[in-house]
Amino acid sequence: MLVSGIAVVLSSIVPLLILSFSEGQPFTSFFSLKGYSLPVTLLLCLFAGPLGEELGWRGYLRVELDKKYGFIQASIVAGLIWAFWHAILWFVDVAFMDGATGLPLAIYIIANVVVMTSLVIIMNVVMQRSNNLLNAIWIHLCYNVIFYHLTNINHAYFGWLTGVYAITGALFLLYHFGYFSRDKIAVSEMKF
Repeated sequence: MLVSGIAVVLSSIVPLLILSFSEGQPFTSFFSLKGYSLPVTLLLCLFAGPLGEELGWRGYLRVELDKKYGFIQASIVAGLIWAFWHAILWFVDVAFMDGATGLPLAIYIIANVVVMTSLVIIMNVVMQRSNNLLNAIWIHLCYNVIFYHLTNINHAYFGWLTGVYAITGALFLLYHFGYFSRDKIAVSEMKF
């Protein structure tokens, strides 16, 4: 649970570090408390998504999709459904990017689809191993807390975010399929 939360937080922060260096802005310029203390933010972020959504997405939909499809296909379908569930935000959140349209909006939409699908993969890997809905709520909360405090970001951030989350999701898939197990490592190190 801790590793998955750290992976989500780092996957959201690494693109900010890249953006900070590339644009010559201080890293802290991309965050704002928006007038709320951290405990209030945690409560707002918990009740504005993870508690309600994860009961449906991971508590019900994951189970039904797993019955019908394999792990990867079920995760991709759930990721697409979750991304389009948030489609209204694609047009509301352009305020993040000063009302940008065209290519910046397209990058933002693609980022949402890739990030949501990657988050589903991360959650499904963790849920497959623990079958504890609190893990999915934790991962979702970690993601929401970071994004609740973002400010002054642009489409370049979402471009980097897409790549970082795609890599994180792929690493969790590799872990899920045992590519980091001692047996796989031992076999790959053997000389034939």
